[in-house]
Amino acid sequence: DFWEKFCASVREVVTQDKAGAKRICALTATSQREGVVLVDENGQVLYAGPNLDERGKDYNQRLAELYGDKIYRKTGHWPGPIFLPGRISWFKDNRPELYKRIHKVLLLNDWILYKLTGEKFSEPTNACETLLYNITEKSWDQELLTMTGLPAEFFCPVKENGSLHGYLKEELAREWGLPPGLPVIVGAADTQAALLGCGLLKPGTIGVVAGSTCPVALV
Repeated sequence: DFWEKFCASVREVVTQDKAGAKRICALTATSQREGVVLVDENGQVLYAGPNLDERGKDYNQRLAELYGDKIYRKTGHWPGPIFLPGRISWFKDNRPELYKRIHKVLLLNDWILYKLTGEKFSEPTNACETLLYNITEKSWDQELLTMTGLPAEFFCPVKENGSLHGYLKEELAREWGLPPGLPVIVGAADTQAALLGCGLLKPGTIGVVAGSTCPVALV
């Protein structure tokens, strides 16, 4: 349902300005942080959930009690109700048949770019929202993966924001009336993208993103 609405939105934009569509030089994606899509080996969606899914909050509470300080130092986040490890644990305990089929864990913006290109990658600004990405070493953290019992194979290679993710699939370019071979660029999570859009680039600059939660962020 989401993908159909997404495609309809693109077609509407292109139809409104066909000349403008020809000037498009690249595509990217952002999304709310912590939104997660689980896919099987064939890329079929097993689960897609927004950042409001708290079904793993008890597990994350235990993580906070046992390892909260360590997780915070490595990821910049304290384990709260909505983070990924709790959700995956819930599926492992309550939907084991689905858990066994998980091939990759994609953040929502990762999944959108996968749909556009067929390539699976993650990026740092949303990867760190999993409680499993080390923001100092800029990689998935093996110690945190071991602590949560999650296999490293679930997670995609991480590409830097602004780098090349891949190219728009030919069938989508034809369907949407976009130039073939458009580069698809690694984007960023919603709050970081909003700060960038506000031109907040200098270290020490503070911005308030007045979205659904109004976070205060320091560059």
